[in-house]
Amino acid sequence: MLMTVKKTPDDPIEELSKGESARSKNSRMALIRFTLLLLLLASLPPGGTFVDDDGSVHEGSIEAIAAEGLTVGCNPPQSDRYCPTRTVTRGEMAAFLARALTLGATGNDFFVDDDGHLFEGAINRLAEAGVTEGCNPPANDGFCPDRVMTRGEMAAMLSRAFHYPPSGVDRFRDDDGHLFEAAINRLAAAGVTSGCNPPANDRFCPGAEITRDQMATFLTRSLELTPLKPPSVDSPMGARYWSPSSPFNTPIPKNPRLDPESTAMTAHLSTKVVFDLYEFGIAVNLVNGSTPRTDVYCLADWGDCPTDSINPIPVPSDLTVPPGSDGNTVLVDWSQRRAVSLHQPHANSNGSWSATWVTVADLNGSGVPPEGGNGSGVSHLAGVVELDEIVGGYIDHALVFSTDIACQGLLRYPARKTDGQSTRPDCVPQGARVQLDPSINVDLLAVPEGVKTVARALQEYGAYAVDRGGAPMALYFQVAPDARAGFPGKVYVDAGLTKDYFSTDSVPWHRLRVLRVWDGS
Repeated sequence: MLMTVKKTPDDPIEELSKGESARSKNSRMALIRFTLLLLLLASLPPGGTFVDDDGSVHEGSIEAIAAEGLTVGCNPPQSDRYCPTRTVTRGEMAAFLARALTLGATGNDFFVDDDGHLFEGAINRLAEAGVTEGCNPPANDGFCPDRVMTRGEMAAMLSRAFHYPPSGVDRFRDDDGHLFEAAINRLAAAGVTSGCNPPANDRFCPGAEITRDQMATFLTRSLELTPLKPPSVDSPMGARYWSPSSPFNTPIPKNPRLDPESTAMTAHLSTKVVFDLYEFGIAVNLVNGSTPRTDVYCLADWGDCPTDSINPIPVPSDLTVPPGSDGNTVLVDWSQRRAVSLHQPHANSNGSWSATWVTVADLNGSGVPPEGGNGSGVSHLAGVVELDEIVGGYIDHALVFSTDIACQGLLRYPARKTDGQSTRPDCVPQGARVQLDPSINVDLLAVPEGVKTVARALQEYGAYAVDRGGAPMALYFQVAPDARAGFPGKVYVDAGLTKDYFSTDSVPWHRLRVLRVWDGS
């Protein structure tokens, strides 16, 4: 979903040639919006606009409303903090909505309790537009500007502000008979809310106080803005793994050509889609010039060890290694523009490290290093869902997965080799690209936000089969530094991904499809 471009009488989009075809005009409009989105992303400093929302599941939405000019933070004049967990008063909500709706001034004074209040103008503009009716029915001559807003009240305001149509679906079990039940169901039907208790999300918590970070996400969805993922503080501004032409950075075109055996292959893949968050996840460790250096050796006799020529290399003293038998660990060194992948690493008594095998990938390359990587020869870093992507709510690359029906002896680009052993007629060649049907409205799925983020990426970029595994389809994720047995990490839990090997049947996985070749041609 691209960011909304507000139309004005002088909007250049409206000045497109009247003789253009609808398809041409739509393409140009999409290009303009995409260009604006890129400019916004490029302008974000490492870590984002605010210093106190890093790691929040709502950070991408906070950046989105800041880019729209809807917030400048909570601590003027520095304006480097957003105060994400602070509650929102009714007056503050009025100010946010008045800016979002670009409501004009009014000379009418609707309420008796906001005279001289900081937000009196915004409150009157909302009342003029019919967005608020007051706080003390039936008189409704008061607005209660300093009272903390509840989630139910916010639902009512958003429902009126954005004219969401009625819904016949009763989405939540804790709002039956509530004053704002109808408004809550309208928001749910429009995809603006998923609930308040992931992963079940069968409750809305209408009486709970709303916080500033939650409000940012509600506004982002209502305005159809794109969550903006700021670059990491440890990477160059706007940095992205691999070249723009990499198969991992190339979106799937519309109406791609499908594999003749797509239906047979996805019939098995869709039986169980799991998220490898911990045991068989990928540990991504950022290193730089100040990281302690040590030698890393290869144990397997598979040729010249790639680290022989670059030892000693930066290895953190607190190196994160997944506990599974693969132990795949990546050292990302932006100063050298390289990713060093360690397969089954362990520390030696003299301070050095050994691994069954090591690969070195150029971060400016394709993501497929010459000496191979995982079972398909792809870098272990390529396609991994990272923590900041879950936090930001947006993944701008293809994903990767392992499968228990990887074909023996069959492969496709970007795979360089295969460790597949399946001889089933519905086996999946390593390198095959799988896409979730892009016509699915992911916002309406009753799934956690983390699942929606992944599902959208599967629609836009898809996922490549790169390894042989034990599940029909297991997507690779970055291992969280705070992960442990039974707890995949706070970022994942906050996004509704509550356990390792997380899975859900609430996504229509049966609508997966396999492309004939990687670029859809």
